[in-house]
Amino acid sequence: MITNIKKRRSFFKHPDGQRNMQKILREVIAKLEPDARAIQQEAKGTLQRLNAELKKRRLSATAIVGGSVAKGTFLSHDHDVDIFVQFPLTEQRPLTELLTPVVKAVFPKAQRLHGSRDYFRAEGKLNYEIVPVLKITKAAQAKNITDCSPLHVLWVRKFPKLRQQIMLTKAFCKASGVYGAESYIGGFSGHVVDILTIWTGGFIPLLRKSLKWKDREVIDYYRVHKGKALFRLNKSKLQSPIIVIDPTQPERNAAAALTEERLRKFQHAAAAFLKKPSAAAFERRAIDVAMLRKRYKGKKMLLLRMQPFPGKHDVIGAKMRKALEHISLQLQENDFKILEQDWHWQQTHDAVAWWVLPTKPLERQQQWIGPPVDKPEHVMAFRKRYPKAKRIGKKWVAIVPRAHVVPETLVRQMLKEPYIIERVQDTTLEVFE
Repeated sequence: MITNIKKRRSFFKHPDGQRNMQKILREVIAKLEPDARAIQQEAKGTLQRLNAELKKRRLSATAIVGGSVAKGTFLSHDHDVDIFVQFPLTEQRPLTELLTPVVKAVFPKAQRLHGSRDYFRAEGKLNYEIVPVLKITKAAQAKNITDCSPLHVLWVRKFPKLRQQIMLTKAFCKASGVYGAESYIGGFSGHVVDILTIWTGGFIPLLRKSLKWKDREVIDYYRVHKGKALFRLNKSKLQSPIIVIDPTQPERNAAAALTEERLRKFQHAAAAFLKKPSAAAFERRAIDVAMLRKRYKGKKMLLLRMQPFPGKHDVIGAKMRKALEHISLQLQENDFKILEQDWHWQQTHDAVAWWVLPTKPLERQQQWIGPPVDKPEHVMAFRKRYPKAKRIGKKWVAIVPRAHVVPETLVRQMLKEPYIIERVQDTTLEVFE
């Protein structure tokens, strides 16, 4: 892999290559930059209404803008704005309960969503997530992980020269389908995007470094753990393929939700971009079935279209992911080799999943390995079930017919099972060879 990276670097060493790269990135940034004034004006009006309601109810709390708007990394095509309502550290009452009447007075149709501390989602000209937090000055004072979010904003704002670089990384991750720490995505959170871009010093340096990451690579910006993070942190926090130490909470792995699958997908996209830079790498597109068929020509592709149940995106997304994991597991247990698999869901459309497999059917019969010869009771039961079983070496073996010799018959059968039906509202399976 390192040899390939060196070859790719020659593109950047060549003056024409560098100029072309900078030209592409400038064009992308120009498209990503939002109308900051309009967003700030809209958000300011919402803050005023919330703060007026807080004052009216004599609550000692203040609503502030957080997230990407506060960091200056808001993208032109995004519509979600984070608002934190900061309560004094001495407040002992349940924060969500205190905030509920305030939010409902400003946004009567706001939804209460469950989290480590319940928060609210409200729709308007912009979509708002309104989160109750304690006003803290250091992470040790936090009573909930969300209390630290404003501290992260302050940390990112220490690096104003990297603002646009963070925007590039975020847009690239979104276009590559690896953005979002929700369980059904398992990708890079905005929090992690910030840290990684700042740690490497920019978007292109991040792409290059990502191709050299080893398993459980530790990214520790301030070197708080002095190379010993894998020994100091709780094992439950070290399950992700890379470990990203949170600069404001050194005991936390900010990338805990990242999966191996999404990391590999990011690295694949990074390698492709470094080899052939294109503005298209920052554009989110719907899945093109014709493109998939062309990519996997000569192989079998099972394409599953899924209509999700109505509900909260994180809940219904997790259900669909579990259904897909179940299908993948059954394919493997029935000896079908999965060459590649993925799925895509834009939330406003039906989801699409696909599996790429060899075109050749399996043998109609398979060997079923039975008990060893020195287990007479088990041998007796095995031979009773399979009268034609034979002894081969030190074990008994039966030749049995396969239930499925092509994967599509197995998947079609599974789509009728309760496990799938309970998690996906409707499905359509297409087979391409």
